[in-house]
Amino acid sequence: RLSRSSKPPADDWSKRGKKDCHRRLKRYNSKRQQLHDKLNQLIPSELLDTITTIADKRGNKATERARTGNKQKLTRLLRNKEQRRSKPDDNWVRNISSRPLDKNETRGLSYGLKHSVTPKRLPTEAIVSSVEAALSRQRELPESTKDNIRSRIASTIQSASLHDSNLTKDEQHALKRPRNDKDIVILPADKGRVTVVMDKTDYHDKMDALVNAKQTYRELKRDPTPALQRKLNSTLLTLKKTKAIDTQRYY
Repeated sequence: RLSRSSKPPADDWSKRGKKDCHRRLKRYNSKRQQLHDKLNQLIPSELLDTITTIADKRGNKATERARTGNKQKLTRLLRNKEQRRSKPDDNWVRNISSRPLDKNETRGLSYGLKHSVTPKRLPTEAIVSSVEAALSRQRELPESTKDNIRSRIASTIQSASLHDSNLTKDEQHALKRPRNDKDIVILPADKGRVTVVMDKTDYHDKMDALVNAKQTYRELKRDPTPALQRKLNSTLLTLKKTKAIDTQRYY
């Protein structure tokens, strides 16, 4: 059974990354020393010193190239991030409602409706449920393989860490206010990544105008849903009887 993992410290990922680097360096240095000792028995010491010097110089050059490349990559990422945020927040938010938005509300909405907020805790229950549902459909897998998958996922969840929130506290509190305001509607624009804020009454009026457009829609005399359901159920039953689908998929 998968257990719920507690939230690790904010710098846990950094510490584990450094620890892993030190562990790999120790392993590589050990292999290097073993190779050096083996070569010392096969070739003269003067030749070994020359080879070691050449290898060290090439290693230093490779290290410097990697360091320079990483610095350039980091610089580009920071520059691109600054360019993306250089556009004023007001250009990402179109407020046509009667409710004014303060600076933090505008900044929070400018990230877009698809902005993924860092969760406060890992969705352990949802992960477990999804894994069990997927494993139950894999009838050809032996139980030992399924148990191994469960064990590996449990280990991954227990060692997982949450990153710091990608919203400031002011932005988090500010986003709650328009979300709880029942007089406005927040929705994406028809084009682009702009977020639109409008009065709910105006939104309903526009929706009514679209639905009541006679040239686009026509009124149905009765609800077609029951007939469609009967037709779908009949088709599924036929597929089940002909063994085109199994019982599990049928239900």
